[in-house]
Amino acid sequence: MVDENENFDFEDTIDQFRSKYFSEKDNLKSISIRGVNAEVYEQFVNKTKDLDMNVGMAVSKMMKDVVDSIEEGFPQISAKVLRPLNKKPLAVIGHENLTVTKQDLIDAANEISFINIKKLSFAPDVDKETFQQYILKIINCQNIRIPNIFPKLVLLSKLQDCKNIDIYEVD
Repeated sequence: MVDENENFDFEDTIDQFRSKYFSEKDNLKSISIRGVNAEVYEQFVNKTKDLDMNVGMAVSKMMKDVVDSIEEGFPQISAKVLRPLNKKPLAVIGHENLTVTKQDLIDAANEISFINIKKLSFAPDVDKETFQQYILKIINCQNIRIPNIFPKLVLLSKLQDCKNIDIYEVD
């Protein structure tokens, strides 16, 4: 996860990341790690290439995130720690009436902000995990209709300047 105290911004580019963490050549060190599954390593190498990174950058970023979050208990490590480096969130802006399903969110394969939508509805199939993974912010929306399965504070943390929130029962 991105350290909130670090003020890491989605606008940061790979080049900014490189200059921030790799500006001093003296801090770089070649290491070997025993006991790494070869197939998993190859998959990791391919994914880092897709992100326009090298393995050293990706591992350094993940290790820094672990060190920064170790005080909170064992950190939750996921691929999401690399996503903000080069993938900007999507913004859906200025629609009259929009209904979003779980499949819509999964198909977007990215974090999404909904901005200035008059009526925004989330279908009953949008579960808590999908909501938390894909919904970045809901900003300045007039009417929001959302299933009752989301923790209240998680929901409120994603809302900003929204008017009417209708929380409906899901079977």
